[in-house]
Amino acid sequence: MRGRIVSLSIERHLVADLMRFAVRVPTCTEALRIDVAEVAAARAQSATRTRWISIFMKAHAIVAQEVPELRRVFLEAPWPRFYEYPTSVALIYVKRELNGEPFHISYKIKDPASLSLREIDRRITAATELPLDQIADFRRVYAFGRLPSPIRRLGAWLAYNNGRQRPRHFGTFAVTTPPDGRIAGWLTPWTSRLSYARLDADGTMAVNVSVDHRVVDGPTGAAVLTRLQRVLSTAILAELRADAKSESGERTLNKRAG
Repeated sequence: MRGRIVSLSIERHLVADLMRFAVRVPTCTEALRIDVAEVAAARAQSATRTRWISIFMKAHAIVAQEVPELRRVFLEAPWPRFYEYPTSVALIYVKRELNGEPFHISYKIKDPASLSLREIDRRITAATELPLDQIADFRRVYAFGRLPSPIRRLGAWLAYNNGRQRPRHFGTFAVTTPPDGRIAGWLTPWTSRLSYARLDADGTMAVNVSVDHRVVDGPTGAAVLTRLQRVLSTAILAELRADAKSESGERTLNKRAG
């Protein structure tokens, strides 16, 4: 049957390149239903309504401070070895439009554990609203995606196996949320990939983490989600409540000034 050739877009080329690394990673996935009722309530009290992806990004980065394996990557060439970073670099995908088609920017935030939730949210907002040519991660990815396939694949391989350069291009971990709210284990080129589903009526949320089994063993992977729940119910909850209280105080002062 005669068909037609459909050329790959820049994004499809980049996805194909990423999957070349992902298929070589032996992934282990752990899942847990986490009680986030208090976090959701504190988030609802804030006028800014911090994004859930910002919350999980910071929480996972805090866990990575405690678990050094989450700050390590496995490098294959020129010999197998680990490379450990002092801090994490989070990667999320920001959906934009390019030439009338959807384009996902692999947007990276360095050391989110040290940033406020407001600052993380502000940076994500900028990535969703600024003109594309003003977003450094888009310019870098777009220019790289336009390279001829042999050069692009070689460049990606070199960056992926260079300890110092890898976070700049791939981050050290990723946070994703599927649009249909269902989560499952995926192929992943990162040492860890955190995914979360929608908030259920009972205040719980299904969360999973997929890890590179060469770097993180099974018990450590399972402990990551337990630690994540603790961070959400302590540090993250405290920050959300402080933000809500601060906003309330600002509104009261503005009313008095008015």
